Amino acid sequence: MVQLCGFQGLSLWFFASASFGLFRSSVYTGPKVRNRVPESRYPSGIRTEDVSVVDDTLQECFICHVEIPETKLKQHRESCNGKRDDSALPGPSTPVISAPQRLPTSGPVDRYVADYIDLLEPDDSSDDELQHVIEDSLKDIDNNRDDTILEARMQEKLGQYHLLREEEKFHVVVRRRKILKCAADAINSQAGFSFFKDPVICFSGEEAVDLGGPRREFFTLATQQLSHLGIFEGKTGKLYFTHDIVVLEKGLYRLAGQIIAWSILHGGPGFPTLHPWLYSMMCDNKPSEEFSTEDVTDSDVMGHLQKIENCSSEALLEDTITMVGDWAANNGCPAIYSMSMANKEDILQTLFKQHIYYRCKSEIDDFKRGLDSVGKLWSMIHEDPAPFRCLLVMCDHPLTFSSVKKLFHIRWSENCAHRDKEEETIYCWEEFLRKAWTGDCSQDIELDDGTTDNIKIELHHILRFCTGADGIPPTGFHKQIDMEFFSVRDGTKPLPIASTCGLELHLPRGVEDTKFFADMMMEAILCSPGFGKM
Repeated sequence: MVQLCGFQGLSLWFFASASFGLFRSSVYTGPKVRNRVPESRYPSGIRTEDVSVVDDTLQECFICHVEIPETKLKQHRESCNGKRDDSALPGPSTPVISAPQRLPTSGPVDRYVADYIDLLEPDDSSDDELQHVIEDSLKDIDNNRDDTILEARMQEKLGQYHLLREEEKFHVVVRRRKILKCAADAINSQAGFSFFKDPVICFSGEEAVDLGGPRREFFTLATQQLSHLGIFEGKTGKLYFTHDIVVLEKGLYRLAGQIIAWSILHGGPGFPTLHPWLYSMMCDNKPSEEFSTEDVTDSDVMGHLQKIENCSSEALLEDTITMVGDWAANNGCPAIYSMSMANKEDILQTLFKQHIYYRCKSEIDDFKRGLDSVGKLWSMIHEDPAPFRCLLVMCDHPLTFSSVKKLFHIRWSENCAHRDKEEETIYCWEEFLRKAWTGDCSQDIELDDGTTDNIKIELHHILRFCTGADGIPPTGFHKQIDMEFFSVRDGTKPLPIASTCGLELHLPRGVEDTKFFADMMMEAILCSPGFGKM
């Protein structure tokens, strides 16, 4: 689909008939209706000068579903909160003759497809491939609309949650190699500790004043290391709780909930690694996603589940029940003894739920209590689970070249000579971002034992270097990352400098070689083990 931008004064017949010297094809245009209503259509008693003619079509806002005049749609969307607002619609004081309304449609896809005018060659009566492309595109539009609404709801609720924060500061000293132990010591035994006080993080042996950067890095490291605490099992991005009474009595499940809530309260990351089925059941909802028996890491349990899954005929039922019947019954599913091909899937789901949820219900409840002990966070999530899902479940919003690029604000110099050199550096910077996004940035690092290891630099490494966070926090950063420049003095090595507190990145001017720039950035990222260290 081609948008015909800039071709003013040319008729649609021109585009339908011209070959442009290459080939002929179908042209699809979105209608831009301009209405001139003849006087014969004016209602009686209304003078021409009293009529306000709407000069464009009504377009539906994808957030609140209200039809808004096209000229006011952009302004409306900037302030739309998902609620109906008729302020942008024409007022009652002036009679209005509106643009012709769209024909009634039966669904969201038909509603949008009806907006296309097809200029087709006589023998091109149908284009199934194009129709599929349009439908997929419109599904993406609907999904993006839903994501926007959920994002707005989450931001609103987290904004209220953040009001619990206090201005009084509280200092916490931590060691990088023992982040969780230091966090637990502060929570359980440090005098005057409160989750609601403003935490000032001091990394032991490092030079940094915490104006936001050390705090972001502390919460990033702490939440990442929770998966190594011994309270989770499962595959990456699909974790569920272990069933361990000793660990439960030590309070580690509760501690994990407290650290996650503490992080979210002060603008840090959540813990988006739980299995989608687990999150749904924790919120008392019926899971809607597909699951795989391979999500289970216990080899014995996975083997039993796969025997049921692979039972493909009535003839195999008796042997399957003999092999797994007693095990399934002992795990809360006596219905296994009457299993048929009709209810096989239900039995499989029941046993999967038993393994990831009911088996470790006590541990899950303790984790919830930990979340709730910090400003009733779990109660807020349970009341409205959908917008908070991305805090605890991996969502399909990975860092991309475009999303990371938008985080930076370039502060160009007014000096023309400097500006030319800065543009050279920015080209190298954007090439570095692109290669990190596509997985083409790596460097060989010599290890302590004399061997070398190839380390790949990805977008989250760059973000960590600049902000202290591996990803964009749930409520975003408080401002864009300022990108500034410095001139390189002779005899000095032009390594980039980042301020995670001030959200600043300083790059050397005049770097033309993209490989040199990439090597310089990777050295800065890989050789910065802490604040003020090289």
